[in-house]
Amino acid sequence: MFFFELCVHGHYSRPTFANIGGMDPHQAVAYRAAPAPDSDDLIAEPETTSKADPEPDDVFAQFVDEIPATGQAARAEFLSNRGYFVCRQVFVQHLDGSPTRPSTLGSLVTAGQLRALLLYLLVIACEHRLASNRRLPAQTWARMLTTANYPCSTAQFRKAVSVLEERQLVRARWIGTSVELWPGYENGNGEAWEQPTGADEDPDLKRYFTLPNEFFDDAVLDRLRLPGVAMLLVALKETSRDSTFSISVERYAAWYGFSERTAERGYRELANAGLTRTHKQMIKDPRSGRGGLRARYHRTLLGPFATQARTDARRRAQDSVHASARAQAAAQTEAGHS
Repeated sequence: MFFFELCVHGHYSRPTFANIGGMDPHQAVAYRAAPAPDSDDLIAEPETTSKADPEPDDVFAQFVDEIPATGQAARAEFLSNRGYFVCRQVFVQHLDGSPTRPSTLGSLVTAGQLRALLLYLLVIACEHRLASNRRLPAQTWARMLTTANYPCSTAQFRKAVSVLEERQLVRARWIGTSVELWPGYENGNGEAWEQPTGADEDPDLKRYFTLPNEFFDDAVLDRLRLPGVAMLLVALKETSRDSTFSISVERYAAWYGFSERTAERGYRELANAGLTRTHKQMIKDPRSGRGGLRARYHRTLLGPFATQARTDARRRAQDSVHASARAQAAAQTEAGHS
């Protein structure tokens, strides 16, 4: 190792071959010493370390795998941003004065077709998103029909599609393992479904009711089975204008097409899920053996299903549409002046 010595008097002494690393003068090579450094140059400079290049795997550390979508998350991707969808009342019941009151809901309930019932409502709820591109893998539809507690396979989805096709509630076109679905009218008349506006010529098709997107929440679907879903649809239809309704369970077979027992089970499911509140009123009835009185039950829906909540949702959607139209008109006017 080469080194320098400083004299006692502080002047620089050129190293010789003999004192450089103990080398033999005859074996050494020519060496030319550097100029004598100033005293400040003798202060060692701090070592600098450069950041090592990241390991190959570190380059991709920001790209984290996403978790698969749940059924509820998959449904949310296709539901309306306005927060609700609409269904014609004839899905639940024909108009008063019709030859028969029960309609599509009653036939699906008596056949035990809960999955087909939910699929039809999901198709019309997502129609505004699917109209431009209807093709979806069957697995995607099966995922959308899956809840936290009740999975749906592609085979079960295909069966639900077949049930709806038989009732002319949907038209399906299969492309390999994908399918395109077109909804039909709620009464199964075979015609292509259109958004209800209240302008239909057929009186049976004019009236409709609103369903909040929360209808498809796992918190709702996991707590309701077919009776509960059926009674929720009845309640939504009956509270389109009034916030309460009262129907004797003895009338359900003639009015909606399913049994008194189904109605009672459905009411219990709704109450247990916290979706309804019930008030018992005692009214006069000369045929009653209880002192000429009998009980009448008044029910109302709660939360986003309440009449006022649904009215507010429609109003907000309308206000948003009007605001968007005004903004667009203002932009066009400004563009015309520029």
